[in-house]
Amino acid sequence: MIRRCAVAAILFPAIVAQGTIELRGGAEVSAPIESVSLVGVRVGGSAPRTIAWDRIKVITGDFASDALEYEEIADAAWRARTRLARGDAMMAEPLFAWLFNLYQLENGPTAELVTSGYLRCLLDRGAQAEAVAPWLDTIRLGSVNADRFADQAEQPGILQPRLAPIFENSESTRALAESGLPGWFQSAGGAAHALAWWYAEAARFDTGLPKQLATTRPNEQGADDDDLAFIERLVLCRTGDNAERRRARTQLARVFVSDRGTWREAWARVAIGRSLLLEDNDRDRMLGVIELLHVPARFAGDQPALASLALRDAATALRALGEHDGASDLLQQIPAIDPARPAPAPRPQSTHVTAPAIDEPIPAAPINTSAGSPTDTRNTNRP
Repeated sequence: MIRRCAVAAILFPAIVAQGTIELRGGAEVSAPIESVSLVGVRVGGSAPRTIAWDRIKVITGDFASDALEYEEIADAAWRARTRLARGDAMMAEPLFAWLFNLYQLENGPTAELVTSGYLRCLLDRGAQAEAVAPWLDTIRLGSVNADRFADQAEQPGILQPRLAPIFENSESTRALAESGLPGWFQSAGGAAHALAWWYAEAARFDTGLPKQLATTRPNEQGADDDDLAFIERLVLCRTGDNAERRRARTQLARVFVSDRGTWREAWARVAIGRSLLLEDNDRDRMLGVIELLHVPARFAGDQPALASLALRDAATALRALGEHDGASDLLQQIPAIDPARPAPAPRPQSTHVTAPAIDEPIPAAPINTSAGSPTDTRNTNRP
């Protein structure tokens, strides 16, 4: 009896897992299929692994009917990946946005593809506020340095050089501020949770919303301490009290030497400049203008959106200081630096010195929403 059970235990997986997986490109995987789910297809054998849906064309055998449930996802993931890989981010983004509704806060190789691809599309479009959630999800997944679409040279750590916690006062920034972002990543903990809190705090400040409760501020420690401390100082130098702002400015100024000429210096210059604009004397505000103008003068090529924002803030400050001609001159430089953004007239000085809203991009995908089918009218025989 025992021998019969042992034989059955050996044969049973082979019986229930018969079939093959045909991959995109024509290759086949003959390893036994253990499960089919939103995460992907789990195979066993000598090299157990989970295969992402974007790689799978068709499954035959015992799991064929189960795989049909994910056929639309597999097709959308493949088309999105292929389009982005060939540089067609505009056509890839709607597919990635639909997929992100399904995969946000999920795990596995398909989730890594979706968050990475959606982040790349949003960054390419300059949709800064919308890009925060997928960026944090890549950190949660541990795939921030395994982005198949990214230039690895721009990924020195967990921070994304095109995603500073410095925002325009826009509808998309307000949506980020009100999204409850820290709560999404609370269970994940670590750097993703801490960064979510600080980016939400920056977005709330830049849209005039009340600050988050100090008791909710995470106190994460680990390998990413330097990056987290840098973000904390960038935000505190604008959102803190007088003493906190001064201390944060002093600490950030060290970046001018340690990271001279890098995106970190550009971030620090804008943060310090904006911080000084909050002071109540003209001398500090003029020093703030000078700090801001470092960015369009020295970093416009790598940081066009940040340079544009710095010019807007500097122009607004100069107008408040009575330098109307200087303000107009600065605004005229914006189209050459960031052609996607026109040069508006500076608005009156306010407590929060931020850039005016320009054109609003596609809204970010919300968390835990029911996703419908992606809209796609292209030829179904090509990605």
